[in-house]
Amino acid sequence: MLRKGISPVIAIVLILMMTVSLAGLAYVWINRMMKNNMKNTDSTLETKLEILGLDCTVNNIINLTVQNIGKRKINAGTTYIYFRDVSKDRVMGRLEVDWSAQDFVNPDGFSIIPNLDISSVVNWTKGDYYELRFEFPTTNYKIEKTCTVQ
Repeated sequence: MLRKGISPVIAIVLILMMTVSLAGLAYVWINRMMKNNMKNTDSTLETKLEILGLDCTVNNIINLTVQNIGKRKINAGTTYIYFRDVSKDRVMGRLEVDWSAQDFVNPDGFSIIPNLDISSVVNWTKGDYYELRFEFPTTNYKIEKTCTVQ
C-alpha cells in the first residue's frame, strides 16, 4: 500500500517548531509592552508636585506652599488654577498665573506663594468648600487640592 503524506516524526517536529516560534513571538510582544509601560510610569514619577499647605481666606486670598518632589524641573510657565465649588459641583472660574520664576520648578525646590488674590475669579464666603486644580499645560501635569474658606 502506498502512503502519501508526511511521517509522524516530521509532523511532530513541525508542531514543535510552530509552538516554539509562537512562544518567542509572545515573549517579544510582552517584553515590548512592559518596557513601554515602565517608560510611561517613569516619566510620571519624574514630574511630581506636592501642595504642602493651602489656606483659603474670606477676603479671596490664597496662601500656598508647594514643593517639587519629582526628579526633573517643571516648566511651570503659565499655570491655570480652576476653582470648583464642591457643594454646587461646578467650576466657578479659572485664574492664569505665571510661576516660571518660582523655586518649586526645580527638583527639591520649595515655594511659599503668599497673598495670591483670586477676587477676579471667585468670590467665596466663610465655610465654602472648594477644590482647586492646578494645571501646567507645558508639562501636561495636574494636581488637585481642596480647601475650606476660613
